[in-house]
Amino acid sequence: ITRARAGKATTPRDIALIALAVSITKARGHLTAAEVTSFKAQGLSDADILEVITNVALNILTNYVNHVAATEIDFPAVDLRLAA
Repeated sequence: ITRARAGKATTPRDIALIALAVSITKARGHLTAAEVTSFKAQGLSDADILEVITNVALNILTNYVNHVAATEIDFPAVDLRLAA
C-alpha cells in the first residue's frame, strides 16, 4: 500500500498504469494520440485507459469537494518516506 501511494510499481503493467495516471494528471486529460498509442503498446487496453481516466477524475472530484467542504481527516496519516 505504501509503495502504491508513492507511485512505485514492480511489474511492467503497473508501471504503465502509473505512468498513464501521471500523464493524464499533468496534461489535464490532453494526451496526444502518440501517447495513447504508446500506452497501448505497453499492453494497456482501451478499457484499462478508461478505468485510469475514471479513477483520476474521481480522485480530483473528491479532492475538490473535500477542499471546499474543509473535510476533517479522521484517519492516521501515512508516512510516504517509508515507501522508499
